[in-house]
Amino acid sequence: VPSIPASGTTDIYIYYGNDSVTTTSSGSDTWLFFDDFETWSGWRDYKSGTVYQDTSTFGFACLKKDSNNDPNGGYKDMGITVSTFRFLAREYRPNLGGGAYDRFGLEDSGFNGYTIYKQAKTAGTGRWGFERRKNGKSVQKWYVSVAHPCNDWYICELLRSQTGRIIANEYDDLHNLIGSISAVDTTYGSFSRVVVHGGYPYYLDWIAVGNYIEPEPSHSSWGPEESISP
Repeated sequence: VPSIPASGTTDIYIYYGNDSVTTTSSGSDTWLFFDDFETWSGWRDYKSGTVYQDTSTFGFACLKKDSNNDPNGGYKDMGITVSTFRFLAREYRPNLGGGAYDRFGLEDSGFNGYTIYKQAKTAGTGRWGFERRKNGKSVQKWYVSVAHPCNDWYICELLRSQTGRIIANEYDDLHNLIGSISAVDTTYGSFSRVVVHGGYPYYLDWIAVGNYIEPEPSHSSWGPEESISP
């Protein structure tokens, strides 16, 4: 969907039922930025941190964050600059050593921006929220208590609207919302890098960055079903 007007409607067509076609699913064609780490490219270590491709732990490619705690980690230039965004990542934290907090999100070329703030080294309830970072370091945190024990996958979402409202949502791997917090912060408004900070070790299955506007467009109704010959 290339665009949706501020007022009015846009028709979206969904095609299904042709068993002879192959998938054209593409994260890079769907999102402004997408990385599932199947091809390891563009990532750089930040300070004394280490990020690298791991293909053995789960049987599929992941980013593994290792070696030294926050602010150490890694980053990748997106090739674009955004001001509003929907940042999504699938994250896993094993119950092992290292620092307790996973931190990943968007920053500018000076490492100023906003990241997820998750107390992940926990057997039960821990902190969930987001933080403002300056020069790669945390300077302000917003968080709530959430039950998100280790050794499981979670979907982490960070939103920034055109008014500067920032929302951090955490979902279990079945997409059930388990934690949310929001606040307005307009300190930074331009972001060009995906960053991975925090403790270690933890894993990211994929990262996606797309557009976000508040309020979001809504779906009103389904139109009539149409038949199309192959």
